[in-house]
Amino acid sequence: EKPYLDSELNLAKFSQGCNIPSYEISETLNGLMNQSFNDYINNYRVEEFKKISKIEKYQNYTILALAFEAGFKSKATFNAAFKKFTNKTPSQYLKETKKL
Repeated sequence: EKPYLDSELNLAKFSQGCNIPSYEISETLNGLMNQSFNDYINNYRVEEFKKISKIEKYQNYTILALAFEAGFKSKATFNAAFKKFTNKTPSQYLKETKKL
């Protein structure tokens, strides 16, 4: 399963789906991974973007369309997360992978 593809996913919804109290999820992520829930999920979404950007089926998609496919709900959140986790803009990444 890839729950991070749901753009409406939040800690409460994830907590319900896992049947784990949200405070336990939050404490675990903050304590063990030094990440918030949103950062944890957005990192998966960035990796999904990178993966699908290399798939032939998605070659005609815009950067924003790929971001939405990866589970992001807004351009601003996508750009901020991408830069945070890769130290590159999405355009820079795609140019370097020769996909733009």
